[in-house]
Amino acid sequence: MFSSFASTLSTATSSSYKIDASYSYGNLIIPNYLGFWQVYEGASKKTGLKVCIFKFEKKIFEAHIRNKVIIKESYEKIALDVANIQKIKHPSFLNIIEPLEIHSKSFIFVSESISTNLKLKYGNDTMYTINNTGNKQNNSIVIKKGLYELSKALDFVHNKMKKVILNINPENIFIDSKGNWKVASLVGMQSNTDTYYDINYANEYEYGSNINYMAPELFFENKFNCSSDYFSLGLLVYFLIYGNDLIKTENQSIEIYKLEYKKLESKTLKIGYKNLFPLLVMNEKDFFFIRFLNNVLNKDYHMRCESLIDWINDEFNSNDGNKDNELIKTLLFIEKGEFYSVNFKSQVIFLNGLSKIWREYDHHILLNNVVALLLEIITLNIGEKQKEETDLEFFKLTINLLLDISFEVLTIEEFSTRIFMQLSFDKLMIINPVFEILLQRINVFQTKLESKQFLGLLNDVFFKKIIKTELVSTPDNAGLQSSLLSTEFIKTLSQCAEFELTKNFTDPILLKIFSNTQSLKIKLACLDAIDELISMEKINKYQMSDSILKIIENNKTTNVKITMSILQLITKLVQSDQFYVNEKNILLDRILPLLWRLSMTPNLNLSEFGKCQNIINYTTRRIQDLHISFIKSTAVNMPGPSTVMNKNSFHDIVQKVDISKSTNQFTGIEQKELQKLNRSAQIIKPKNDIKISSSVIQKRDMSLKNDNHSYTGPNSSNIMVPNNKNLDHNSINGISVLQPKLKK
Repeated sequence: MFSSFASTLSTATSSSYKIDASYSYGNLIIPNYLGFWQVYEGASKKTGLKVCIFKFEKKIFEAHIRNKVIIKESYEKIALDVANIQKIKHPSFLNIIEPLEIHSKSFIFVSESISTNLKLKYGNDTMYTINNTGNKQNNSIVIKKGLYELSKALDFVHNKMKKVILNINPENIFIDSKGNWKVASLVGMQSNTDTYYDINYANEYEYGSNINYMAPELFFENKFNCSSDYFSLGLLVYFLIYGNDLIKTENQSIEIYKLEYKKLESKTLKIGYKNLFPLLVMNEKDFFFIRFLNNVLNKDYHMRCESLIDWINDEFNSNDGNKDNELIKTLLFIEKGEFYSVNFKSQVIFLNGLSKIWREYDHHILLNNVVALLLEIITLNIGEKQKEETDLEFFKLTINLLLDISFEVLTIEEFSTRIFMQLSFDKLMIINPVFEILLQRINVFQTKLESKQFLGLLNDVFFKKIIKTELVSTPDNAGLQSSLLSTEFIKTLSQCAEFELTKNFTDPILLKIFSNTQSLKIKLACLDAIDELISMEKINKYQMSDSILKIIENNKTTNVKITMSILQLITKLVQSDQFYVNEKNILLDRILPLLWRLSMTPNLNLSEFGKCQNIINYTTRRIQDLHISFIKSTAVNMPGPSTVMNKNSFHDIVQKVDISKSTNQFTGIEQKELQKLNRSAQIIKPKNDIKISSSVIQKRDMSLKNDNHSYTGPNSSNIMVPNNKNLDHNSINGISVLQPKLKK
């Protein structure tokens, strides 16, 4: 049947252990495939290409099977099976990279990378996962897509190769790294020109056969045709939903198969597939799997559908209200490359629709179909710096969709290898609106990258580009500056512990934008960003005093919004224990003059001016409080007159006096002159000696006190006395503070 088998066998037998020398082994991913194969992860030692290595240990096999005839037949089937698969170059069949090597102790061959098979993925507990609320629809789409791929494989075998497989089962259908289903064994393949099937399972072992998934005509009539493979797919659908075999036999017994099939047929005729298999009904509108079984599980193979691939295409194109059909058609639209065959307007419509339904796809479909398409679109559209508005919106839509999927679905490893390493940031950042999106979605990169990679992206890519090209000081980059100053961007930076915020962002970017921009919107955003950083304790007192406060003091903008925003910031600073509430010198020398200047901003209304005065008054009182505390603290340690006198005793003081030189002694001449002066002195009195009663004087004094004039009555010191009607008295620590009384 296969003339090349002999040459293949002889070549393989004479070869050395080339596979072991050229490939490294990894983890065991499928144990006991078809009984005795071990399937390992592998990689090429030269190129690093990921592969799978299939190894059949003869010693283990021969320890279980003693019959030498069966051993010989099995080895021949192994060589034939691998040779058959190797000949087929079709995406729905396993791709053989290195042909079978036959050694005295083993069989080895290398295939494309695969992750598992249907038996391992859907066996046993499938009924608990596929019907879970969150996974049911996703899994139904995956299974429908898999059946579509297997139908294409059967169409190729039946119509191109003119063969019938006859042995499709969960064990020999593999799932590759992209989630595609692949036929991996053709051990029982027959020519479709033959109609008679010679069944012979009397031996204790039959390599690669599983009669639980074979069509009944093979056992009841010894006949087969192409629809026999369709029957196998029907049995496979039951396994995918329920996790076990619909027809169960022991030791591949044909007699048991016949009994089990008759029971199934009887139940089906009585209640139908819908009632017999309720889990096959996905929802009130989705009866795809029930219709599938009705078309392929009929005992009379003449009553089965003639072309399964045509039937499935009709199902997917029907408008029965089943949302799966839309998802399947969308997926096939991507897989067949039809996206690039439609016009630009249709591409935009497609991406907008895809952005609404992508969450309903399986993880593998998203990663290997949807993400792959989006990366292709970005690669094809990345070249031109200047883009039309429509092209730019299309490009932004693509990037946002890619980042949405990355954030919600992909793992850190998948994002790093499948997306981050594939994006050309140097070219993306040339287009400012695209660069803005990357900055706006910075949380995606922070979440999905290792800290070292994220720091490199910020410092060596994003900020290096911004500083080098002076994007922060160019008026045309207001959109980019807004992205840098957004609350989301600031929070993301602050959450990265390893990122030096002051050195790499606050000083070289944030403060530079505030100093250079003429945009009111950007200046306000800068002040909001500073306020946010203060709230997150990412700006300290020293940085505020040395850098930020200087820039605010030098601000020449007299816009009322800027003034009130600065006032709000200063209010937080003068009331904060972390900043200036206890810093008398800064409050006096810097904050208070700044507040007075802000209060003189033109066009302030009375309410805004009142806010300025409130914080001015608060700051003034705070300065007074701090200074009073300072005086009290220093007065305790300063020496007073009483303390000086008490330093020495009375005896010590007297001992120091020299009586002979005392200034209290008058000379005789001085005494005589003084006496002469006293005798000659006369008292001059006024001519009109008017006596004023004390009551009159008191009335005059009280009158003066009630006026805002100098009081020069008895015991006065020429003091200005304020009129209580016009001024308010506030006492701070015993000291009266005069404040103007505002008109109400």
